[in-house]
Amino acid sequence: LYPGGFSVSSTSLVMVGAIHIPRSEGTPYLSSTNGSVHLFDGNLPSEIVESFTVSPNNVVTMAPGTNHLTIFLNATNGTFTGRFVHSVTHVTTAIKGSLTPDIGLGYFIGTNRSGSVVIQPE
Repeated sequence: LYPGGFSVSSTSLVMVGAIHIPRSEGTPYLSSTNGSVHLFDGNLPSEIVESFTVSPNNVVTMAPGTNHLTIFLNATNGTFTGRFVHSVTHVTTAIKGSLTPDIGLGYFIGTNRSGSVVIQPE
């Protein structure tokens, strides 16, 4: 994706970390049952924002949208996966990331740029 590499100045890179505490089955992972998913960069012409609800068993139900966004939470290891239809390529695109109870951060790959995914409980 980046054959020439890229440079990072000390002011442009932010590292985020958290301790993972596994949840038992039937225990909600996120701090809220409602939220929104934000997709940006990755050759998208504009940010995609879609809202969701999540059940006590961590099953995500997305509001109807044109990008066919799906999200799957894994409360055992604190990760999420999903997919959406990229608005430029019209190809189903995978997303992956990590969760804390307060936020999910992840990525996807566009045609020649990576994109960001933010899951924001409300």
